[in-house]
Amino acid sequence: GAARIDGEIMETLWAPLNIISPSARGMSTPHRQECLDFQMNDCNFMKMIRIGMFLSRKYKEAKRGTAKSSQAFNELNDAADPDMVVRWEEQE
Repeated sequence: GAARIDGEIMETLWAPLNIISPSARGMSTPHRQECLDFQMNDCNFMKMIRIGMFLSRKYKEAKRGTAKSSQAFNELNDAADPDMVVRWEEQE
């Protein structure tokens, strides 16, 4: 099978932390931990709220990708030697 990976997910987690990191430097360790925990909890809550739109967008992208892949496969299959296509299908 084939899969697609969203490689920018880590950046979406660290970007908000980069905003608050300068002010967190001067905090005591417990206060800094509380601040970072609050920020991560908020980030997770916002992801939970937006997951419907995110999955809908990814599904639409996948459908478009499937259509493009099917078209490319059909063009390649039509251009291939029919005897080779039969041999390939037998190997499946």
